[in-house]
Amino acid sequence: MWFQIFRFSFHHLVVLSFTYLLSGCVSGHGGSSESGGSSGPTAGPSIETINASAEIGGPYNMPYEFNAESAQYLYIATPYALVQVEKDSGTVKNLAVGLNVYNSYLYAGDLSGKIFGVFTGDDNYGAIELLYNGHLPGMNNAREIFGNSTHLIYTGDDGLHWMPYGHYKNSQFLTKYPAGSNRIAVTDNEVFFATNSPPDRSISRYDLNSGAMEAIKTGIQTFAGDTNPPRMTWHAPYLYWADGNAIDRYDTGTAQMQRIASNVADYIEGLVANDDAVYAYERYGYPPHMVRVDISTGQVTTVWDSLLTTAVTMENGNVYFLEGGTDPGVYRVIGDNSPEKYLTGADLNWPAIWDLTSGGGMLFLSVGDIYNGKFAAHDLSAGISKVFNLVYFPQFYIYHDQSVISYMHNGSGALTRIPLDKPLRPLVKISPERASSGAVRSLVRHGNYIYWIWASDSAADYRVSRVSVDSPGPAEDLFQSSSELRDIFIRNGLIYFSCLDECGGPGWVLVNMGLNGGAVTPFFGLGGDPRTFYLNGVCYVADTLDFFTSSIFAINLDHASFAELVSNLYYSPDDSFALKASSKWLYVGHLHYNQGGPPDAKISRHKIIDWETIGPEEVIASQGGFNVDFSLMPSTMSTDGKYLYFWEGAIKRVAE
Repeated sequence: MWFQIFRFSFHHLVVLSFTYLLSGCVSGHGGSSESGGSSGPTAGPSIETINASAEIGGPYNMPYEFNAESAQYLYIATPYALVQVEKDSGTVKNLAVGLNVYNSYLYAGDLSGKIFGVFTGDDNYGAIELLYNGHLPGMNNAREIFGNSTHLIYTGDDGLHWMPYGHYKNSQFLTKYPAGSNRIAVTDNEVFFATNSPPDRSISRYDLNSGAMEAIKTGIQTFAGDTNPPRMTWHAPYLYWADGNAIDRYDTGTAQMQRIASNVADYIEGLVANDDAVYAYERYGYPPHMVRVDISTGQVTTVWDSLLTTAVTMENGNVYFLEGGTDPGVYRVIGDNSPEKYLTGADLNWPAIWDLTSGGGMLFLSVGDIYNGKFAAHDLSAGISKVFNLVYFPQFYIYHDQSVISYMHNGSGALTRIPLDKPLRPLVKISPERASSGAVRSLVRHGNYIYWIWASDSAADYRVSRVSVDSPGPAEDLFQSSSELRDIFIRNGLIYFSCLDECGGPGWVLVNMGLNGGAVTPFFGLGGDPRTFYLNGVCYVADTLDFFTSSIFAINLDHASFAELVSNLYYSPDDSFALKASSKWLYVGHLHYNQGGPPDAKISRHKIIDWETIGPEEVIASQGGFNVDFSLMPSTMSTDGKYLYFWEGAIKRVAE
């Protein structure tokens, strides 16, 4: 039998079926009203803080499997990574990068529709260490990171910052940029800034010890149409740069300047240097080419008639450059010899190499795109490449102490460390990405299958899909809709989910179908904006029936009846409702943006008496007023049956 909930007034409910009308069927539910009632909220319980040992930032959610009450870990899906937190010690381990995690911490989906299995055990594998989750202080936009032997240095929006290695919360502001700066070079004692403010393009030196800033060269020439700052490179104890079609250098020990060549290529795009020579390449010549400048004689010789050189680096005294022309790959130049092809994308099982840098006797190569990130570390002495499947490849990265430190600006940003001394913990790709772009939404594991809802980027294609864990492969679509689908769960051999407009009635309907697909059966009519949570035979629904207020209902799946548990909550399209339940408590999280007023955030709980009866509201945490700091995030609620966990500037927990 199919039921529909209608609200005719704020306080009167009836149930309408296709064949008959039942009124007054909500009996003995003992629910509470947020706007009134005989008993108000009771005092909240004591809150503990889990002192996590790494900066986690604000997580999206804390997914948990409810049959794992004795597990010692909490799994948190941050805006960038999936991390594992030891509940008692607060020890943090990063498990995966760039995944959107839903109901299960063992399986996750990404923004291209792939499903991954995440290995969480202790082993001899490494993991990508999450050093700082979120934009680094002073950095709202994508900027670069650099490093010397003691500090990580980065270009923030307001100027230069640095932090000691190993102390990634201890960020200090160093200096504002000279006007027009957008290129720097870093050493242990100074930072060099190149400016692009014509006609007085210049290079300045900032002393890291004294804090003094000085211009060491002004009036640097460029060519018509080139709006970039001068190219420069560092090879101790000299800084080299291009001045028009000349190469100059600055001795940091004597503060003396020297011109070493005056007839190099025009439009210089990049420079590298060793003890004997400077190599310069241009991108816009006819044809563009790379030259070698002998430092002792100033002689300029053509090394490579480049078609499309995109990156160049120096390692162990040899030049490596990335060529994207008719014969793409990484080429090596030894001394004044002709370039030789050294690596191709095929050597790394990828069509092409996208970026190149070096450090510690290794080449580092990005060999993926934003949805299929691969990152390779190639040991030059051993001739061996280690390829890391990262989901997203690093955007800005440096080498330091047998690891790659990377900054990503996806989501809210993240600073990570990739250890190179052991293999990376693998992600098991269970299904490939979709032909069209979209994201994995609600996900659940049942038996040997993973079931999930997929939504296209265009919001015109929604699907219920599954894939076998034992036999990974393309997704098997069980149901397709042009309207929105939400919140999948499985009970008694049936898949349940919420469906808009296309499942037996106008508006939202809770439906079910068999585990292998087939006919979709309307089960229970919902309201205007439902969010559901399932536990132990009861589907809890936060919903609005009049688009002015919201209520929380319990739907008993055994006999298709419902009870209104909480009424007269605020509603707006921007509201963020979160529902969780254990065998003892119904937890309600609510973030409300008041129109013309301050926002309110609250997490509360109600004692579960039986499926249709709950106790009065007990407020656990709340924030409100114009000074709210938004650190309380109701959507992060998770319970393991022993504690409720949530985020309020840190991981908090409340005993059940």
